Amino acid sequence: MEVGKVVKPRGADGIIVARSPWVHRRARSLSFDSDGRNGAAAGQEECMKKVLALSLVAVFCAVVGLAQAQHNMDGKAVEGTISKVDMAGKTFVVKGADGKETTYSWNDTTKVQGTLKEGEMVHIKAVEKDGKMVASWVQVGKMEPKK
Repeated sequence: MEVGKVVKPRGADGIIVARSPWVHRRARSLSFDSDGRNGAAAGQEECMKKVLALSLVAVFCAVVGLAQAQHNMDGKAVEGTISKVDMAGKTFVVKGADGKETTYSWNDTTKVQGTLKEGEMVHIKAVEKDGKMVASWVQVGKMEPKK
């Protein structure tokens, strides 16, 4: 038989079936190790183990990153006394326990519980946006413990 020539054997029903000579060569070139597995498959198995391990590491890193991003989105919790309120500018200044004053702003999505007044105790959750502290939640007065 010539190399490269397509052999057309006849099937059981008499139909000519075309087969490539490469099919037979590939079948002859396979070698098996002592476990009875294909030698090429053992290399693929090692590669698959590495891919699986790297995939697990990537998923772990993504989960940790998302958890950190969620923590940052919740904002920073602050407690202090209101020292100034500007209703027109939607800002207020809070003096913390350390004596430091910080200006916070609020918008339509901010949940404000109580009335902002100077001298009132306030609890805030805020995030920094464009260099300003924007409150996402404000509780004026004492915090009631959850029952």
